[in-house]
Amino acid sequence: MLFTTAAWFGFIIVSLIFCFTTAALVALASEGWGAFNWQTLLDPYLLHITGFSLKQALLSTVISLLCAIPVAKLIGCRQFKGKQGLLTTFNLCFVLPTIVVVLGVVSVYGRSGWLNQWLNSEHSIYGLPGILLCHVFINFPFATRVLVNAIEQIPVNQWRVAEQLGFNRFYRFYWLEWHAIKSQLFPLLGLIFLLCFNSFTIVLAMGGGPQSTTLEVAIYQALRYDYEPGFAVLLATLQLVITAPIALMLFYYQPALKQTKKSSYQKPTSLLDKWLLIPVLIAVTVWVLLPFMALIKEIINWQAVIKVFSLSLINAGIKSLIIAVSTSFLTICMALVINALLFNLSSHYKANSLLRPIRRQFGAAIAEGVSANILYFPAIVLATGWFILLWQLSDVFQYTLWLVIIINVLMAMPFAIRIIKVPFFQIASHYQQLSMHLGVTGWHWWWVVAWPALSTAIGQAAALAFVLSLGDMGIVALIGDPDFITLPLLVYQYLANYQYPQAAVLSVVLLISCFICFYLIEKLFRRQNA
Repeated sequence: MLFTTAAWFGFIIVSLIFCFTTAALVALASEGWGAFNWQTLLDPYLLHITGFSLKQALLSTVISLLCAIPVAKLIGCRQFKGKQGLLTTFNLCFVLPTIVVVLGVVSVYGRSGWLNQWLNSEHSIYGLPGILLCHVFINFPFATRVLVNAIEQIPVNQWRVAEQLGFNRFYRFYWLEWHAIKSQLFPLLGLIFLLCFNSFTIVLAMGGGPQSTTLEVAIYQALRYDYEPGFAVLLATLQLVITAPIALMLFYYQPALKQTKKSSYQKPTSLLDKWLLIPVLIAVTVWVLLPFMALIKEIINWQAVIKVFSLSLINAGIKSLIIAVSTSFLTICMALVINALLFNLSSHYKANSLLRPIRRQFGAAIAEGVSANILYFPAIVLATGWFILLWQLSDVFQYTLWLVIIINVLMAMPFAIRIIKVPFFQIASHYQQLSMHLGVTGWHWWWVVAWPALSTAIGQAAALAFVLSLGDMGIVALIGDPDFITLPLLVYQYLANYQYPQAAVLSVVLLISCFICFYLIEKLFRRQNA
């Protein structure tokens, strides 16, 4: 095969991920075996937090999708100035640090926020309303972006046939747009539900008390405050039982990946859609930008700015940068060799027996499933397992940095593999035979053939991994020692100590850092591609 060595590296990486996950689960099982009690499953507090976890995740998912479908239908069928910028902003909303989102939402909709000041009221959003607002703020733009992409992939000839047949607005939606939207609904439903169910920072900051606690936050409280590892193991196991079947179904039901060229064909739209487009665009833009504008307003508070810029900020910034750079680099290297393994397994059809292709496909599915196991083994579960394992062996806080990097790599891995997979499979399929005839193999193939074609996708994956790890707070809060402070954790500490101006200023610093890094990393790789 063309890149056998890379595929072997991919096999080693997948094996290491499997061993890392298995070790965490074994540690959880060994710790929880003695503490397990069937009567604990009927504990009213456990039943309450399980029910609330399901309730908030389901409501967040349904509201996000119900808002995303009509907006995507309007945006996906029209070409207008600023469309690409709006869609890029939608992508950024999904990867922004959640603690920044929390502060932005509180600044607008909180008790002292802009909305309450305008309405002259003191309505509090802490609890379920605040959690739903933050989740919808993140997931509604993400779902809209995915559905717009699905509508844009409808072949042009189908639009032309519909136009020739005189389809009205209803028939165009039913026969063309709904089929494209429907193909992405179940994956979106499962992914957003899992993200909301495993949400940590938002629930921790917006929960407002035991009545609005989820399993993820309860694990953190059991380990860090109550020191009840047995109860934490029970919670982690319960979370695993709920999320694993959903993640496996999500992984099994993956729509086919496509990469189509954009067309200048102007799709037919009704007069109602034209009239609705501008108000909807204004409403969506206000919804997305208003929390950021409320945070940026805090920059004019010079006293808070002076207090924020201290030695602790420099230390937190250095640690966050080390985590983000290491995570981004490792994620890209591992995603490339895993895709090489997946391609080798998927394309090796020249077999002597009838069953060998089936085994190959099954092997590719297993390898991809292990690589993306963070979808059904939540990060908090892995962190809990390794926390207990290292706690028994030595000082767990010595390994905080490495654990945070590894788990962040695993969190970014499913997205990175998915982003690189489409162009990688296309370039490998098209040039495999020609490269082998010309003797362009090994590192020469990666540099001459793969790099020019993949650099854009690599840049997108690197930027996503960088920003995701830069804003992660849950893993650091769970396994970090009091001296291990990152930028998101510093924001939370300001917020927990009721130092809102300092928290808002630092959130703006984090927000601007994410925007600049995301833009520069993508531009750097695109320039290499040019």
